[in-house]
Amino acid sequence: MKKHVSSSMSVYGFTLLELLITIAIIAILAGMLLPMLNKARDKGKEIKCIGNIKQLALAWSGYADDYGGRCIPTYTQSGWTIVSHWSGEVKDGVVVNEGGLNPYLSNSKGIRACPAHPSLKSGGFTKGNGGYGYSTYVGAIQVGSFYEPIPASLSMIKAPSSTVVFGDNATVENDGSYGEYNELSAPTYPTYPGTPVPSMQFRHDGKAAVAWADGHSDSQMLGCSAGDVYNGRSELEMKLVHKIGWFGYSLEEAQKYFSLNK
Repeated sequence: MKKHVSSSMSVYGFTLLELLITIAIIAILAGMLLPMLNKARDKGKEIKCIGNIKQLALAWSGYADDYGGRCIPTYTQSGWTIVSHWSGEVKDGVVVNEGGLNPYLSNSKGIRACPAHPSLKSGGFTKGNGGYGYSTYVGAIQVGSFYEPIPASLSMIKAPSSTVVFGDNATVENDGSYGEYNELSAPTYPTYPGTPVPSMQFRHDGKAAVAWADGHSDSQMLGCSAGDVYNGRSELEMKLVHKIGWFGYSLEEAQKYFSLNK
């Protein structure tokens, strides 16, 4: 006698309904696991970034030790021409991995870039800093002739464990992309009145890697921001869309982490 196989049964013994249920379960599990995997990947980038910026803090400290306690300036000039940044010398209009803090880094490839920094579109003028900015209160506490920055000395930093030196940094370009910027803006200028355009970018799930004057590094949550008056971007756009601002619940609180006299 011949056995008849149901039209709803496959040769492998699964009905169409059972196959669809299995596929649905796999899709649900994948949907649950993917955010977790992305979260783990982003956390890995954050940890690597904190390690990168700690190396900058150690290099910065080594430079100051060699120069009698004087911190490296944000940049140096010859007349009106910038010849070197903290991140490297300027050659043919481009910052290269020579000079600056490069000799004090533990690797031969220069500054390691933040792994979470988006595509960098800025030109050679500030390129080469890896997506990190150097506090204007440390690298340019005063200005000299031709507005050349005069850096702070270690003795001026009264609370090293709560004074920012480096942080994740970016500028918003005209097309909405992000570029490198070597100066980490504080809520106020060291030498002028007013509020600068913020530049610290909290690109690690709302957090930014920060290096402090005592050599430790960590990550901080975005707290406050300010508008970009030069390009017509509001405070809300800078904070919510571009994740740029400062940690601290107010500009006054955020400023405390930059000021040298606590």
